[in-house]
Amino acid sequence: MISDVKPWGRWATFGLGLTAMLVGQITALTAVMWWYGLGLAQLPNLASDGVFVILIVCISTPVQVLLLALMARWRGANPTDYFGLTLPRMGDVVVGIIAVAVFIVLADGIS
Repeated sequence: MISDVKPWGRWATFGLGLTAMLVGQITALTAVMWWYGLGLAQLPNLASDGVFVILIVCISTPVQVLLLALMARWRGANPTDYFGLTLPRMGDVVVGIIAVAVFIVLADGIS
């Protein structure tokens, strides 16, 4: 139960989130650089390469989520409870899908 768990403080949460972000980014950069055989001097040239950016995001996001979940576990909480993750009601999902569909149709019509 989440009420039994004392959450991290503001600065600890900020520090742990920053740590998870940096570890995820460093892991992704290292993996992509190793995969393509690149050096640090070539990284600025790849910032505008869409495939490179997508690979970084796809690698770093699971690492960050895993680290944040481990940090919540370290505190003794279930990660879904600690982060307040709940599934939306089916009615909310349907309304969201309809709103996105209407927005796409309107945006296409305007352009």
